[in-house]
Amino acid sequence: MTNDIKLVIAAKGRKSRRVRCPVRGVTVDEHLFHHSELTRQNKRSQQRLQDSKSGDVATLADQILQNGQEVGICILLEEDGTYLILWGNTRFKAIQRLASEGVSHDSVGCGEIWVSYYYGDIDEIKKYQAIENNIHQFARPARVEDNVKSICDMISDGSLNDNKYGKSYNNLTDVEQREVAIDVMKDCHMPRTTRIWNRVKKRNKLTLSKKRTWEKHEMAAYFGNNNDYGINKNLLVDFNESCERILNAGNGERIGLYMIPDSSFARLTLAQSQIKKNIRGYVDEIVLLVTLNSTTSDGMVKERTNLIVDIQEWNNEVKIKSIDRILFVPQTEDEQGKEFVSGDWAMDVSL
Repeated sequence: MTNDIKLVIAAKGRKSRRVRCPVRGVTVDEHLFHHSELTRQNKRSQQRLQDSKSGDVATLADQILQNGQEVGICILLEEDGTYLILWGNTRFKAIQRLASEGVSHDSVGCGEIWVSYYYGDIDEIKKYQAIENNIHQFARPARVEDNVKSICDMISDGSLNDNKYGKSYNNLTDVEQREVAIDVMKDCHMPRTTRIWNRVKKRNKLTLSKKRTWEKHEMAAYFGNNNDYGINKNLLVDFNESCERILNAGNGERIGLYMIPDSSFARLTLAQSQIKKNIRGYVDEIVLLVTLNSTTSDGMVKERTNLIVDIQEWNNEVKIKSIDRILFVPQTEDEQGKEFVSGDWAMDVSL
């Protein structure tokens, strides 16, 4: 059974309306779902460094209660039957808030939310998410870092290969890359395009080198969006101020997360981890999130292996291991085309 048929079946019997989608610029059919039928925080979900503030959600909830939901959210039907929210998280949370209070607009039932299905090209989802990040009144405005991430993601997954020059983005000149990237920024309603481009050029692996380097806030956002601990990504905001943080996992355990910018820093962290976990008992598990920014792509495998061996030896010396897991973010060109796009780790080592 194709997804189109599944969507027709899913829409059957639901209250519907036709409205214009401001993100896609087309008229769409929207259907009423109960908010409990929908899922967030998948790897394809709208990935932001920070969600809307609670005050924005409360303001929007009050508006929806008085006037109804003017603009629906967009969902994708996954292969496993999950309805994944692609964009519209602030509206989703506003409906959740109203449902928790047992109230709703007169036109819908308690907890019901207007949604439209995504029928388009999967590769264009990030572009539409970037547009939505920048146009809605009650969504927390996309920060420069959010928009830089959106453009870098689109470059990484090949979305900018379809451009006016008819060449792969990687094969464009610097001037052509800038023109293509800024055209996309304008399509996505991003302000401060020059500032965004300067940061994209500095950070993205295709604009400077075959290897990607990561800053701490980028690593924190990637972990927040892709971790399997059930840790809320909003707890990872403003990680530039520190290299470590204690986070509460979904199962109640305390995770000590260390941001490691190179292998030498990892070795300096070993004693701290022993104190934090085994001496003072502040955490139940220590996780190292590692990027090897000073290592070349050719030396990446060797340096990662050496680091793993060193940490295993440390764990053996202290008797009760202090490092439980090492997560290496995608850095090589091949990893950026595979693991980075799918939201996976270059290496995931449990000790």
